[in-house]
Amino acid sequence: MPLGASGGKPYGFTGEHWDAATGLIYLRACWYDPATGRFLTRDPFPGLALLPQTQRPYVYVANNPVNLTDPSGELAFVPLLLVGIAGGFLGGVGAFTLQAYLRADPCAGMAWQWQEALFWGGVGAGMGALLGVGIYGGWWVWTTFGPAATTAGPTIIWLEQQIDRVQHIMRPEHAWDRLVSLSGDLLQSYRAVQPYIRQAITTGIGRQIGVSRLGPVMEYVATIDGQQVVVRAIRLANGAIQITDAWVRTR
Repeated sequence: MPLGASGGKPYGFTGEHWDAATGLIYLRACWYDPATGRFLTRDPFPGLALLPQTQRPYVYVANNPVNLTDPSGELAFVPLLLVGIAGGFLGGVGAFTLQAYLRADPCAGMAWQWQEALFWGGVGAGMGALLGVGIYGGWWVWTTFGPAATTAGPTIIWLEQQIDRVQHIMRPEHAWDRLVSLSGDLLQSYRAVQPYIRQAITTGIGRQIGVSRLGPVMEYVATIDGQQVVVRAIRLANGAIQITDAWVRTR
């Protein structure tokens, strides 16, 4: 995991910013909790089919932080680069082998030389590396400046690891069953109502109702499916929203 800051310094093992007030690490697309080794929200990048370990939505760099980093909080750059290099190398060697086979002398047989195979493998590896860099760069530009950046809304810190807070939000009096069927499992039920909380923050009317040591305390109110959803949260200095309470208003 990207280690938290030590000695009061705000930057840790991978040079990412550590927020002393919350104990979380800011990775731009997601907040990361070093205590649990998990992101607080789902990774917006779905992962690579060739690397199934990258498809785990809450795990940092496929649980290999010693060798890998994730500067954007979405996609570990090194695995993508390695996949491109390996695929390019194999493709180069395969192309050379195919050409040698097709052009083989009927009498002398196929003239396959490992030096040339390595050369073409190296050319393919270079092209694969450029492709990997291009894919990563394109994804970063798309999520930073493209439509994905403007429609995603603010980063929301759900604090799922704080069970007391989750239990309070999901108490029966908060009437979430008016909007969604609750499973009985606390965390699953909390995740089921999160889309409504996010919608209230992004589309509702917000106003400041107080100040905390972390930032302004905001209240958002929105009517969703005929029900009035109220969310209280702290707006952190970097623009992220930390949930403190939420409920469906019954009167």
